[in-house]
Amino acid sequence: MARTQTTFEALEQLARDLHIGLVSGPLQPPEAGRLYLGNRSLAEIVLSTWADQPVALAIAAGGPTREQVLTGTATLDADGLARLERAVHAAGGHVYQGRLAQLTPAEWLQRYGGPASMQSERAPSSATYGWHDNLANAEIASLDTGPVLAAARAAGWPAAFADEPVLFFGNEPLYFLLMRENVGRNVTMLIGALA
Repeated sequence: MARTQTTFEALEQLARDLHIGLVSGPLQPPEAGRLYLGNRSLAEIVLSTWADQPVALAIAAGGPTREQVLTGTATLDADGLARLERAVHAAGGHVYQGRLAQLTPAEWLQRYGGPASMQSERAPSSATYGWHDNLANAEIASLDTGPVLAAARAAGWPAAFADEPVLFFGNEPLYFLLMRENVGRNVTMLIGALA
């Protein structure tokens, strides 16, 4: 009897066929704004190959219990992007298009400026997920509330993060996309460059 291919195996095979990247494994809770896959920084994994270029980022829940990284660097054409979207949709995930960057509040201000250039759609509050952004006692909780952070928050910096580097996809923390996809413990991400 033939063995049925798992969803993860299908996504892994697609990444190999398209020569694009795959990052998969156990996602750790964020620590001071940083995400870890296993014991490796997710920012270091993805930015070493896909920083400063437009990419298609596919996110699906599930995957192996060990970290796996394929660093395929092919540029997706329209057919490849369509194949990626179909496969990830079948796996219950979504494909996003944008750029990956790790930003601090100061870098956020340089990139997005003041209130005139704020995001049109605010990132979801962590209160949606059962834990609350409480800036009223931020100083007591030893969170940085300096003028740069305050200006960055006025320009759209997520209230859930203090003065620390955060991995963003476009103007949204990658962590928020992972929460939206409800990835749970293990995640599979496929990353392909776009022209």
